[in-house]
Amino acid sequence: MSLNNGAGKVLYKDSIVGSSIDERMSFHLRPVRHANGRDWWILAPDLFEDKIYRVLIDPKGIHYKGEQEFHSAGIGQAKFSPDGRYYGIGSCNRIISENNPENTVHLFEVDRCTGELVEVFSRGLFNCESTTGIEFSPDSKFMYYTNF
Repeated sequence: MSLNNGAGKVLYKDSIVGSSIDERMSFHLRPVRHANGRDWWILAPDLFEDKIYRVLIDPKGIHYKGEQEFHSAGIGQAKFSPDGRYYGIGSCNRIISENNPENTVHLFEVDRCTGELVEVFSRGLFNCESTTGIEFSPDSKFMYYTNF
């Protein structure tokens, strides 16, 4: 970054992704570098429906690229692996139950050309009383999750 004495430059300020989805994006919003190495994908699960929004940021601006079916409810954490190949998300809706389908951790493979996800792993969280933590190993081979 050479602009502004190394601090960079704001290219888009107060830019609205899409008025119909801005208020529906959850706190699980996460960025990952596009496969081209220049652009960025932002993935954001919907707060109220079973879908995730895909937003592309490139030199021409911020572009809403659609949504896909996705299930994640409650409070938790989402994270991309260091190599950008995987997306992990854990959710706990604070209803303690061994059979509650909303207390889950998911692992997805990321298509960094399209921003789409393919689920490769899902596991129920038992006795989930609070938030869920997600972390990846530095080589992206392992995903770790916690709940309490």
